[in-house]
Amino acid sequence: MPTTEAKLNALIEKRITQALALYEASRVETSGGTGGTGGTTNGNNANGCTFKQFLDCKPLNYDGTGGAVAFVRWT
Repeated sequence: MPTTEAKLNALIEKRITQALALYEASRVETSGGTGGTGGTTNGNNANGCTFKQFLDCKPLNYDGTGGAVAFVRWT
């Protein structure tokens, strides 16, 4: 039985809606709230860390030489 374009579009729309709902549910579960802020994962803010927290990890110094490859290896 051939699927019409309208049925196919409806199916795609339904799948996209389901995928977005699943993503949102997992995001809220991970962040600890609906706003996406204030959640923590292993003591770090789910949205990243502050500059002070970054410096507390004692990152290696980057002297600015070596180009893109050196920079990628530094991070």
